[in-house]
Amino acid sequence: MPYANNPSVTVTSVTLENVQFVLEDTDLSMANALRRIFLAEVPTIAIDWVHLMSNSTVLHDEFLVHRLGLIPLTSEEIVDQLIYTRDCECTDYCPRCSVEFTLDVKCNDDTTRAVTSRDLISNNPKCVPVPSGMREASSTDYGFADDILIVKLRKGQVQF
Repeated sequence: MPYANNPSVTVTSVTLENVQFVLEDTDLSMANALRRIFLAEVPTIAIDWVHLMSNSTVLHDEFLVHRLGLIPLTSEEIVDQLIYTRDCECTDYCPRCSVEFTLDVKCNDDTTRAVTSRDLISNNPKCVPVPSGMREASSTDYGFADDILIVKLRKGQVQF
């Protein structure tokens, strides 16, 4: 490939959230490497440490923890303010290095109770599950389909 050593990049537009560019005269591995670098450098947060006190659902603890870790969280306003837990001077987790979520749900009815991302309660109002953060507290047009299903509970089952 004679052009692999002379790629060209042309920036077509720049905004606060996007940069559009054209990458020419290179192979797909270079484009993929750039894509992976861009994804790695975008700061994000996710649920990565879970303490289950009681789980009487049909799903194993590890499966529930994995599902919680896949829920997207809003973090634009706080992701730059949080420090890595490895760099924090606290002995456990503190508000400077973490956001704590609580999930305390019990099914008392004879019908199935869906536990969704709406049931996750954050100790920081600037970091909430993505669909739940888009709704207004007084809005009635927010549908059930917008929340991410975590698990379904039957009568007497508990998740917290």
